[in-house]
Amino acid sequence: MRNIFLLLVLVNLAFAAWYFWFNEPVTDVRSARYADVPGISLVSELEELPSAPAATVEVVPSPAEDILAPLTVPSIAPAESCVGIGPFSEVDRFDAAMTILRAAAYDPVQRTENGDVWMGYWVYLDNVTNQGQADTLGITLGEAGVEDTYFDPSGAEGDVLSLGLFREFERAETVRERVLAAGFDPVIVDRTRPGTLYWADLVLAIDEELGLEPLQGGGRIIRMDPRPCGEPDATPNPL
Repeated sequence: MRNIFLLLVLVNLAFAAWYFWFNEPVTDVRSARYADVPGISLVSELEELPSAPAATVEVVPSPAEDILAPLTVPSIAPAESCVGIGPFSEVDRFDAAMTILRAAAYDPVQRTENGDVWMGYWVYLDNVTNQGQADTLGITLGEAGVEDTYFDPSGAEGDVLSLGLFREFERAETVRERVLAAGFDPVIVDRTRPGTLYWADLVLAIDEELGLEPLQGGGRIIRMDPRPCGEPDATPNPL
C-alpha cells in the first residue's frame, strides 16, 4: 500500500514538471480574426477614461443645389391683336361698315360708348353781339353768295353768327373763302354734341394690315385703335 502511494506521488510530480517545462503559455484566448474587436469594459473603467473630443462634421452641399437656378420663362410674342374701328356716330354708316367687314371674312362685334357725336364742320363769325349787327352782316354776306346765316343771342356758343354746318369739308371751305373775299375772317371748327358712338371690335393676326378706305365716308375720319383683348364691354348689335 505504501508503495502504491509513493508511485502516485511520483506520477503527479512528473506531470507537473512536463506541464511547466514543455507546454507554451496561452496569452490570448481570442481568435486572430477577432483581434480588432474591442473587448468588454466595465462602467467604472469607462468613467475613469478621459472623454474624446467630439468629431466635427462638415456639411457638403448637394451638387443639385449648385446646378439648380431660378428658371426664366421666355416671353411669347402674341399671335394676334385686337382693335376697335370707329367711331361711328350714325347707325346707318356703322351697319354698312359691319357688312363690309363681314364680307371680308372678319367677325366684328359692336361696342357702344358715350361720347361727343360729330355733327359737321361749323363755319361762323365771332364778335357779333346783337340782332341788328347780324342782319347787316347777313345782307352783305348774301351778296357774296353766303345766304345761310343764323344768329341766336341765347345760344350756348355766345356772340357768333353761324354761316352753316357742313358734313363735307370742301363745302365748308368754299363758304369760308367767300366770306374771306367779302372782307371778314370766319372760323371753321368741328361741332359735336353728347351722344352714342359705335365701334366695331375685331381680332387681327399679328402684322396683318386692314385698309380703312372702304369704311370712310363724308364727315369724321374713321380710325383703328388698339385694344386689350378679352375686354367684356362689347355688346351685340341689336339692329
